[in-house]
Amino acid sequence: MCEVSVGLADFYGKLNTAIRDAGGVAKFARLHGLNERRVYETRNAERMHAAAAYAVGLRPVTMYPVTGQRGAYVSQRQVYEKLNTFERNFPTQVEAAKQLGVSRQTLNNILNGRRGLDSVLAGLGFGGPVTRFMKTAPTKNQIAGE
Repeated sequence: MCEVSVGLADFYGKLNTAIRDAGGVAKFARLHGLNERRVYETRNAERMHAAAAYAVGLRPVTMYPVTGQRGAYVSQRQVYEKLNTFERNFPTQVEAAKQLGVSRQTLNNILNGRRGLDSVLAGLGFGGPVTRFMKTAPTKNQIAGE
């Protein structure tokens, strides 16, 4: 992937610095028009609220680590592309499903978006989903220095 992403530790460092610079959670929430409770939940790692990430110039994305390649991540779209290619390399969907260790119906449901990817990730060479953060474009207010 060509976009640079950061992990949870970097995100929380940036969030905590922004909260401290604003003068506390309440002031940070008011400054960015956020619900104070959601800022607390995000800061305490109870629940991730995207609005808190956007407030510090990041957006949360779900990524999948590539097995055997330290620090390499792919998007959900890339996982689906690999799954579709994998499935097309077999004469039948039943054979592809057997190779992945799932039933044909499960594979069919995954391919059609009716079921999550978790049961085929290992067979495709990916780890479980992780949250990473991508930099976002600055808002009009940030550009104006407000």
